[in-house]
This record gives sequence, C-alpha cells and structure tokens, in this order.
Amino acid sequence: MTKHHALSDIGTCAQGKSAKGLWVYLAISFGLGWLIQIAASVVAIKGNPTLFAPLVSVAMFAPMMGVIVACKGLKKTKSGICGWKPQFRGRMGSWVAAWLAPVVLTVLGAVVYYCVFPQRFDPTAESYLTALVGPEAYAAVYGQTSGFMIGATQVVNALIGAFLNLFFAVGEEAGWRGYLYPQMRSRFGRAGGNILSGLIWGMWHWPIMILVGYEYNYSIFNAPWYLVLLGMVLFCVVTVALGAVAEWCYETTGSIWAAALFHGGFNAAANLGILYLRVEYLSDTLWGPVPIGLLSALPLFIAASVLLWQDMRAE
Repeated sequence: MTKHHALSDIGTCAQGKSAKGLWVYLAISFGLGWLIQIAASVVAIKGNPTLFAPLVSVAMFAPMMGVIVACKGLKKTKSGICGWKPQFRGRMGSWVAAWLAPVVLTVLGAVVYYCVFPQRFDPTAESYLTALVGPEAYAAVYGQTSGFMIGATQVVNALIGAFLNLFFAVGEEAGWRGYLYPQMRSRFGRAGGNILSGLIWGMWHWPIMILVGYEYNYSIFNAPWYLVLLGMVLFCVVTVALGAVAEWCYETTGSIWAAALFHGGFNAAANLGILYLRVEYLSDTLWGPVPIGLLSALPLFIAASVLLWQDMRAE
C-alpha cells in the first residue's frame, strides 16, 4: 500500500534540526526511562513482582516527557506531532490495518515457528495454561473448551486489548514516532531514520532485559553473557522492523494514535503464540513463538523490509 501525504509536514518541531533539542530529548527519555526500569527490576528481583508491570507502564511515558521538555509542550506547533485529533475520513483502511496487523503478524509468526518445531506444539493449550493457572483452575475454566476456541477467545481479547494498551503506548509513540523519527529522517533520510530510531527504541529497553530477562528470559542472573547480548541485539532488530510498520501507520493516517494502536496491539497479541507452547520449552523463546523470536518475527521482518524498500525507492 502506498503512502499518501497525511504527514506532508512531518518533523516540523520548533527545535528543527537542533542537535541540542535532540540531545535533551534523549537524555530525558533514557534517563527517566532507565531509572524507572531499574527500579522495576529491583523490586521484581527482591520478590515483589506485582509492582513490576505498573512501573514499566509508567516508564512508557518517559519518551513523551522527553518531547515535552525538548519542545516545551506537545502542541503540533512546538513538537511537530500530528494527529492528536485523529481523522478517519479516507484513511479507514490504514486504521484497520494498524489494528489488525499485530494479530495477523503474531499468528503468522507462530505458524512459522511451529512448522519448524512441531514437537513443541500443544493443540489443546493445556500445557501452558496449566502451568499458568494451575491444574484445578485449568479444569474449572478451560477443561471443556477446545484449544481452537481458547485461541479464538485470546485473539478477541488481543483485539480489544489494543485499544486499552494504546493509552500507554502513546507515551512511547509520541517520542519514537512523533519526535525521534522526524529528527532522524531529517538527517539520514527515510530508511536511515527508521533504522536509527528503531535501534534507539530497542536500546531503551535494555535495563529490564539485562536485569530480569524481559522479552527473551535471558538475564545476567540466569544466562551466559552471550545469550543476554544476543537477545539485546535481536530485540533492536525487531524494534527497527516494528518502527517501520508503526511509522507507516502514523504517516498514512496522520495520527500518532494509529502508531499507538499498532504498538498497543502488538503488546496485547504477544502471548497468542506461546499459548500453544509445551511448558518444557517456556525458557527457550529466542526462536519464538513470541512475535519477537528469530523465526516468529519473520512475517514482521518481511513487512518491514517491503516498507523500507519503498522508502529507499521513494528517495
């Protein structure tokens, strides 16, 4: 699908190409974000995991805070962020794509993973759910439900969850897509801007990856250093791909909420594939079936490659 000119003035932040504004943004985004991530990791390590998710959710607003400080506000005239009042006329196809794409990419990625590792597939979902809620709760809640219906229910939950999550995801997207990508694009072009802003986005997650194994279950406390490093690098590749798709959502709708919808949907759909994973393989998710695995991210990589190739051709 080709891009229309919903964001013909993308990147019109009052800071312009000011290196000072960009460095202020990065300092706030990383300083505040990393501080909260470290705090979340510490409370989880000390045996209070219930505080982990709320703290990580708060950290998601650090990039938005970086924009507010760097641009002295979030208004379009100051920050350059378009679409705080979303427009739908003539753009519904892109909005629907932003909503459905996370589920489609996640399911396709899980199919790829289980085709390569069929012995890890549990069509009933009993193995994972029993480990998650316990045998008695599984029997009471899911005992008479087929694996297909369980999966279908989770797909519906993910589609609904996309709208719930977008209110947190916009905290990141206001920074990554609304401010950082236009700044990188003005310096390095469309494709280069996507790649660099995606790498920065991935690096922003490193503290909770290193300390508690967020994303791949590889932390400095339970895995060799090379696996921790591999997970950090792989996740940056994933965020480059995610950034390319999220930027397409932003640019074709003219609204930062569309990028947040895609981001929130991806978070909501993350466990769809792992639902059918046999429990003995839960500690090995580098290949999948979570949508950030080497195999399960292939559909995402293909979609992002097409979009980046279009960007390169356009330039």
